Amino acid sequence: MGRREETFTQNLSESFAGDEGCIEVVVRTYNINYGHNGELLEKCPTLNGYAKFVSMVRENLEMMELPKAVEHAVTVHFLRNQNIHTVLVGHAAF
Repeated sequence: MGRREETFTQNLSESFAGDEGCIEVVVRTYNINYGHNGELLEKCPTLNGYAKFVSMVRENLEMMELPKAVEHAVTVHFLRNQNIHTVLVGHAAF
């Protein structure tokens, strides 16, 4: 699942495959997986809802295929969470 640190520094090029570019950018990355950076997630309800959504989908993947895992996360849990519901509907993901 990747890194477990709350924050870490990385070269932006590490996030992309392919040739190296002309410039390298070093970025501070925040782990927004549910259970990390709680203070940040508390300040942004939409981001917190997204982190919970991704966590639930990952849990569901242990029992079902991806399309069902996403559907289950949306229908069972997140229709009750207005913040993430608004984001999903607003971006035509639902």
